[in-house]
Amino acid sequence: MSEIGQEQEAERRRQLTAAREAIAIDSDAYYWNLYVRLSFNWDVDEITASKHVSDLARSVRARIPGTAFKTGLHKDRSQIHAHLRVYLPKRLFSDPTLPAPAKDSDWSPWVQAILQWRHGDLWAEPFSRHKARPHTHDGAKYDAKSPETVMAFGTAPLYHPKRH
Repeated sequence: MSEIGQEQEAERRRQLTAAREAIAIDSDAYYWNLYVRLSFNWDVDEITASKHVSDLARSVRARIPGTAFKTGLHKDRSQIHAHLRVYLPKRLFSDPTLPAPAKDSDWSPWVQAILQWRHGDLWAEPFSRHKARPHTHDGAKYDAKSPETVMAFGTAPLYHPKRH
């Protein structure tokens, strides 16, 4: 690679790092109550995956006002998958027709009943800033691994750290 090519590549990497950091800072500013991973049962391209994830977010927001999502797509292995930070209104956690799971149980079936993801597997857990990645700032940068795929739907409440 020529010297100019190396400089361009270095600049591209700096811009990518800056974009990931900006997305992570924005994600950290909001209160999320779920962390979700969506997979696909077949090979999909980025455009199709993006459409399915945005359709999901719009559908849930139409059914459940006040819901918000921050989503990102990427490939870790051979297939594209999505990571979502989700805010569900607190009223859902006390809905007697759809009781929330116990703290230490599997949240995926409850979240699947709400999100109704039908393109593959769904894994979910409560979001906690006190857990390790993917809940931390580094996790938000990881979710933005491909910044061009990050989408936001709705606005979650602002996060206010508790003062001791």
